[in-house]
Amino acid sequence: IDYSSVLKSIVLSEELAICNSTFTTEGQSELLISTNMQDWIQTGFTLSFIKPFNIVSIMPSLGKLYEYALITVFGENFKADNLYVCHIQRLEAIATMVSSSMVKCPLFYEVSMNQIQISVTSANQTTFVEKTLFFRILSSPQIFGLVPSKAQVNMNNAITILGEHFPESENIVCKIDQLQSPGYFVSTSLIICIARSNIPGMFTLTLDVNASLSTSDSPIIVFENVALAQNQTQDLQLFDEKYSLLHSIQIFGLTPTLGSTEGGQLLTIGGSFAPSDADRLVVFVNGFTSTLHFISSSAMSCRSPKHSEGLVSVRVSMRNFEPTRKIGTFKFLEVCDIQRLSQQNIFA
Repeated sequence: IDYSSVLKSIVLSEELAICNSTFTTEGQSELLISTNMQDWIQTGFTLSFIKPFNIVSIMPSLGKLYEYALITVFGENFKADNLYVCHIQRLEAIATMVSSSMVKCPLFYEVSMNQIQISVTSANQTTFVEKTLFFRILSSPQIFGLVPSKAQVNMNNAITILGEHFPESENIVCKIDQLQSPGYFVSTSLIICIARSNIPGMFTLTLDVNASLSTSDSPIIVFENVALAQNQTQDLQLFDEKYSLLHSIQIFGLTPTLGSTEGGQLLTIGGSFAPSDADRLVVFVNGFTSTLHFISSSAMSCRSPKHSEGLVSVRVSMRNFEPTRKIGTFKFLEVCDIQRLSQQNIFA
């Protein structure tokens, strides 16, 4: 008898005992029972020990809606005699095994979602290491409309583009037919274009982002040879200066990244600042304004507002200026959850 494999058991009754087993190698072993470590009784049972499988990553992990029908799940310890099941959101499908480190799963898309949750289980193993991976859906930017829809010829006009899925970028190009002009990111649903045409007429407008993503929608903008009202004009030079200044400020991040829904928590923004930045910058926590306070050349602070539970975006902008810049994210939790996490030393 190999006593390194001897297991202590807990007797629950004359007919039931429980053994705890820990094995580091795969294989089979006959189950014997003894009450004195000398006289062993054969039970007629054989135990099989196998290593649990594990999933590590997927490829591709990013794609457009309906672009891929199958994805490859990479992992370890997949067995040819095992049946593996792919869990895609709320649906299940049989995985196709390729090798001991690779299986393939189908993709089921939901138009309303921006990522697909994927996990793999084994139909033959009672224990396994389960891990959830995500396939992100890359949504193309779409234009819903623009304001104003009329502009003056021979003049730079600030046009607000309304839509969805606009990625945050400093490389946005607005195209009016063959003419190109700069675009400025405001939010995922708002971009400002500096539009210009030297001749009157009706023109289509499209957006190119990072020279790779482009809009398929092409709304019409009309250029007229008439003077615009004074209150509709904008100092575009000042706009460009503010936008450049906003993106020239060094911002490294936000701490802490979670807090109470009651608000009032001190948030510290790391970066490179001047004392005057506290007066000309403002922080938005999911749209709620928070006043900045200068601490040092490497930090400024603000207070979190009262907010419902959830993950929100924290952005910074110049005062009286539409475009914003993302600092990070902040998660609002209920007070009871904060207390529970504190007891678990999450904030230590």
